[in-house]
Amino acid sequence: MKNKQYPLYEWKKLNNLRELVNFSANKYKNNIAYTYRDNNDQIIEVTFQQFKKDVINLGNYLLNNGIKNKHISLCSENSYQWIVTYFAVVNTGNVIVPIDKELTAEEVMEIIIDSDSSILFYSENMADKVNKFAKDTPKLKLKLELSKLDKYINEGAIFTKNANKYQTLKLNNEKMCSLLFTSGTTGKPKGVMLSHKSIMAATVNSCKNVRFSTRTLLVLPLHHSFGFTGAIAMMLMQGDNVVINRGLKEFAKDMKEFKPVNMLLVPLFIESLKNQILLGAKKQGKEASLQKAMKLSLFLYKMGIDIRRKIFKSVLDSFGGELDFVISGAAPLEPSLIEFFRAIGIDVRQGYGVTECSPVIAVCRNNYYRDTSIGLPIPGVKTKIVNPDENGFGDLHVKGAIVMLGYYKNKKATSKVINDGWFNTEDICKIDQDGFLYINGRHKNLIILSNGKNVSAEELELKINKLEGVKEVIVVGDSQKDNKVIIAKIFPDYDKYKNIKLAEKDLTQKINNLNEELAIYKRIQKIEIMTKEFPKTTTKKIKR
Repeated sequence: MKNKQYPLYEWKKLNNLRELVNFSANKYKNNIAYTYRDNNDQIIEVTFQQFKKDVINLGNYLLNNGIKNKHISLCSENSYQWIVTYFAVVNTGNVIVPIDKELTAEEVMEIIIDSDSSILFYSENMADKVNKFAKDTPKLKLKLELSKLDKYINEGAIFTKNANKYQTLKLNNEKMCSLLFTSGTTGKPKGVMLSHKSIMAATVNSCKNVRFSTRTLLVLPLHHSFGFTGAIAMMLMQGDNVVINRGLKEFAKDMKEFKPVNMLLVPLFIESLKNQILLGAKKQGKEASLQKAMKLSLFLYKMGIDIRRKIFKSVLDSFGGELDFVISGAAPLEPSLIEFFRAIGIDVRQGYGVTECSPVIAVCRNNYYRDTSIGLPIPGVKTKIVNPDENGFGDLHVKGAIVMLGYYKNKKATSKVINDGWFNTEDICKIDQDGFLYINGRHKNLIILSNGKNVSAEELELKINKLEGVKEVIVVGDSQKDNKVIIAKIFPDYDKYKNIKLAEKDLTQKINNLNEELAIYKRIQKIEIMTKEFPKTTTKKIKR
């Protein structure tokens, strides 16, 4: 299909996550909603109707044990039990507090305390962490193991037969139902308060922009809003089968066995998939033929002849053979990666959002997109660019039902970013004549030089990341005497370089060559070679 505007996909308006569960069960009935492997490596399939029953029964278990209007933390790896727990909690008037399983015991404890959680659901793998802080969290009255969730659900089923409190409980769609502590690339995480209204606005309106089909492999962490809204809420809305991946060790196995059609990924993961393909071609001595085939494939595609998936059948088979649509989020994606996957028959589209906006603000459509754009604002979202520069880039402010209620117990931080309903994303963006958004970094990462010029750290990082031998990079400004210089901190590919001196010599020369292509004020004056990878958030963003 040609890359042009077309009508939005139509979806019923839903007001809360209980309506979403009911909608999917009524519409998709005995279709498979979730597929996963249990601890015995047996494949389990759950229908949309069964999922609804499990949520209702766990919800009634909570209500009949007096668990209402509570803050409930959830710390676990991705699992079906995680998903059931989330919906049962928020659909019974409680507040869910999803916690990153990668955090230390101390960090988990801090979130439990800061969120005023009195109940914790946790997986067996988190037991050691929980035991470390249990005595230091006196407000934590109840700890429930996810491994016993079937027991709670079965007990709830008895309550459901007697009185279905879950379905009759009135929900306040405007009140907080989810409290997410941002992973934070800088500073202490803040608690983002989301409501049923905001999450459903992001879900329904994102579905109007993007259509998925058949099967999606879930690899994003569910405690992150991109993973939950994109891979769970949107898939319930659209009736897709979500295959729950247990971790990177199982990724290749799951790809081949379950043959996903869609995935939602972060740029680092997409880059690694590309590298796998290139490495496979190199081992077989087919690098040159791969490049030639890709050029031919793209040429024919642009001429209206699409034989990409025939040419690259063997490559696609390594991903299960049916993957054809990927949404990339959490960070800007290098356009060359989109072109690479287009050549082999996989369409990659960019989306954009922040946790404070539930999280989707914009996403490119299946057949209406720009490779360099982070997408079209989803319906119901107003956008404006504040203080644009000569190129149209300025602070992106957004308004709509997707915007959070505020930061938990932090009015000062809330007032800094929300004014008259407008949320300041603090991302530097511009909007073109067709409505597409483009990002040029974060305001707080701008390097302001002594001559008043502003330099986007992210813009330079994208260029440096293209250099052979660079694995990771952070660009910063450093004040030296009366002048601020631009420094590139580079973690090199040590598989390429035998030692740090060779890396420094080669990369210095490459940076010098790159500087010749840059405006004088954007040039990198110094590089620092790192010996270790930069610490990252669970969505693989480098902590600055």
